[in-house]
Amino acid sequence: MANMGERIRQMRKKNNLTQEELGKKLNMQKSGVAKWENGVINNIKRDTIEEMARIFGCNPVWLMGYDISNDELIQKIHQLSEADKEIISSMIDRMLDK
Repeated sequence: MANMGERIRQMRKKNNLTQEELGKKLNMQKSGVAKWENGVINNIKRDTIEEMARIFGCNPVWLMGYDISNDELIQKIHQLSEADKEIISSMIDRMLDK
């Protein structure tokens, strides 16, 4: 399992955000973001993880350090409605365009 702090730092930088900017988006101090990234604090509220994932455009489970296998992901996609599959496809296209 990867380190959640490393993934937060990776996604923050990928999204060209400073610790201070991410903190403001999450209504918190820069020092809190720094503590997450350095592994000082690991018990982040679920709502905060979900908001970070939304900001970063990533899966909250991945952000927490877990990996979803391709097979699991494909199985989950097959269970979606056609409308939801179109939404997922559109999201993937937007992410690839970044």
